[in-house]
Amino acid sequence: MTNETIAGISNKLYSLFGENYKIYTEEIKQDLKKPCFYIVNLSVRNRVSLGLRYNHEQSFDIHFFPGKSGSRSEMLEIADKLMINLTFIQVQDKSYLYGSNINSQIVEDVLHVFVDYDVPMKIVKTDNEYMNNLEINGGMEYGD
Repeated sequence: MTNETIAGISNKLYSLFGENYKIYTEEIKQDLKKPCFYIVNLSVRNRVSLGLRYNHEQSFDIHFFPGKSGSRSEMLEIADKLMINLTFIQVQDKSYLYGSNINSQIVEDVLHVFVDYDVPMKIVKTDNEYMNNLEINGGMEYGD
């Protein structure tokens, strides 16, 4: 599910900014091409709800590296656009995820946009987990 969410964020970034902005989803070792985005999954946790239901909670930090170092106006413009548009993303099965707790900050000339996506999930039990047939052989004895 987390990889699908990363793909949904990546698709949203591409639809907003096009080919002019490189999108990284894996660790960047070298040759960073600016301007670019780097999607980082901060944490994933499952919070048990009622019965067989739970919430799959995912937190992300989307880094933005501007084309020119220290371009604060570009970072603020990107932050505004992301904070509005990351509210809903579409994932692989065409369903939408709702982004919450969206906030941003600029640290050392890098914009960080934080967003959480909580996915309600249900554990589905298959029929083979239950007993199908039960046969009882026996009888009663009458005593005198």
